[in-house]
Parts: sequence; structure tokens; C-alpha cells
Amino acid sequence: MMEKENIKKEKINFNEFDSYYTSLKTKDDKVILSELSKLRKYEQKNKGTDYESFMIKFIEHKNLSIRVFILEYLKKSNDITTLREVKKTLMKEKNIRVIFKSIELLERWIREFSYKNKTKELNKNVEYVMNLISQSSNKKIINRLIEIIGYSDNKDIDSLIMKNLNTNNKPDKISSIKSIRNSSNSKWIPFIQEFLDDNDPLIRALACSALGNIGEEEHIDLLIDLLEDENLDTQKSSVQAIYNIGGSYALNLLEGLKFSTEPEIIKLSEKCVIEINKEKQLDHTITPEKLSEGFFGQRRKISSNDEFDEYDAANVEGWGSLNTDGTSFIAPDAIDDDIDDPIKSLSDYEKPIEQPDIDD
Repeated sequence: MMEKENIKKEKINFNEFDSYYTSLKTKDDKVILSELSKLRKYEQKNKGTDYESFMIKFIEHKNLSIRVFILEYLKKSNDITTLREVKKTLMKEKNIRVIFKSIELLERWIREFSYKNKTKELNKNVEYVMNLISQSSNKKIINRLIEIIGYSDNKDIDSLIMKNLNTNNKPDKISSIKSIRNSSNSKWIPFIQEFLDDNDPLIRALACSALGNIGEEEHIDLLIDLLEDENLDTQKSSVQAIYNIGGSYALNLLEGLKFSTEPEIIKLSEKCVIEINKEKQLDHTITPEKLSEGFFGQRRKISSNDEFDEYDAANVEGWGSLNTDGTSFIAPDAIDDDIDDPIKSLSDYEKPIEQPDIDD
């Protein structure tokens, strides 16, 4: 076992990683998870230390909690080889929780390719997602994947999005609205407009969010009525959408919300106004150097509350989670053995795997 003191002294290289991995992988799963947590904690406290090439060796470990831990760790990765490993293992993964975690990582990379206009990489990875959709028979997985394809644009993607929009199934509609929100393509505005007065408040809220990403100042009027929606979350989504669209009209509307009867709306609108004014000041300080460095690399966002996501399998009751510092994994099913799962591949997945018993 590698002690903390030894980690400090040893120069990190692949030979040491291989030797330590050979030793550690034979240990009890609880010991492995504990050691991985120590490495992560040490890395967080010691800038310049990087154990990613060691951690990723456990990405296909038989223990569920270890695989989830590794995927959580890899959220920070900027190494393209990590993306390749995630894609490779995703094709073989059997557990829905790990599948969703892997999709989350995949979306992060696709989003980055989209923001940075890396069209070749973007289209290549969206094509991979389209292949996953065609191979999967699980509707929840398919819908989660459909949310990602909106970052790219072609006839096949449009067809899938439209197919889900035109059903009476709520999860299908949600997946397509989220995909449209990711697209930033104004061609979807007429379709999104139809959902702004949907009977379901979640649909209305998501439609607001999508319009905030793909709309222009001329579309703000579509959101005004929703500032007085009967559902508070929909009201907040409308505020956020107006802020995202921006402009002087948006600023005037947001400033007027200081008279709202809802304290949360007042607080959120004030936050938006402050951010808009900061951006105005920032406009006068932008230099060509900042522009060349990708100064506007990401969309601005104000977080009101975490959006409800019925597809977030990682938060299903009964599953464990990492502590905030990432040093300890607390899970009722902390040690399990799902290696004998009868499911052979992602395409064979039919239903969620039952929570395994603790295996001491």
C-alpha cells in the first residue's frame, strides 16, 4: 500500500503507476476505494500532482462504487485519451448508474467541442452518440443521449428531435426540448414557442430555458406572461431566459421585477441585473488579447436552483455519493460485485439493475 508520505517523495512515472496498480488491484475493494480517495485528496492539496493516468486504470473495475468514483474523478480531465476510454467502456457497461455518469462526461466533451467550434471532433462524437442511440433498447438511456445530439446539426438529428417532440410522452418531449436548448439554433423557436403554454410546469420551464438560449431580443415578449406563471420554477426560468437573451429591453424588464410579490424572483432578478451591469463595464475593458484567448468561450449562466432532472440516475434513492471533498465514499452498497450481471452490452439493457447487497 502506498502511504501518503511515500507519495510526497516519489517522482510520479508510469513504471511506478504500473507497479502500484499491480499491487493495489489485488486488495479488497474497500481498501482500493480508500487508497484512491487518499490519492485524490493528496492531488487536490498538491498543485501539479496528477494521478489521472493511474486512476483511469480502474475505469472497468468489477466494483460499481469504484467505477463511479473514477468517473467522478475524471470530470476534471482535459486529456482526449480519457474521452476515448470513456467511450470504449460505455459500449460495454451494464449498470445504468455508470452509464449515466459516462454520458455526463461525454456531454462535457461534446459541449467543449461545440463552444470551441471544433467541428470535426464535435461531429465525430455526436455520430458516436447516434450509434449508441441506435444500439440501445432502454428508453431512458435513449432520451438522455438525445439531449446531447442537439450540439450538432443534421437531418438525422432533426428527425430524432422532431419525433420526440411530436409524441404525448413527457420524458420524450423533455429530452428533445433539452436538446434544442443545447443547439443554440433559432430554427427551433417556432416549435419551442408551442410549449411555453403547456399544461405541465416542467415543460413550460424547460421551454423558457431553451428559448433563452436560442432566442433574440425580439423573442423576449414570448416570455413576459410566464413571469407571472402559477408555478414559481417556471417564473424563475423565464427570468433566467430573459437574462440570457440580454439587451436593454431585458434589463428594463428585470429591473421592474423588484416589485414582484415573490421574494425569490426579486432576488434572482437583482442578481441578473448586477451581472448585466458588470458585463457592460467589462465591454469597456476587453482587449484584442482577451478576445484571442477565447474571452467569450462560454455562455453566461445564473443558477437559481438546480433544475429537476428525472433522468439523473446518480441521485436515485439508495445510491451513495462522494463527500464534498471527494475523500470518502459513503454508500449503502459500497461494496458490490456486479461482474456476473447477465446483461451483455448496452444494447441488451432492458431495465434498471436492482441494488446489490453489500459484499464484505
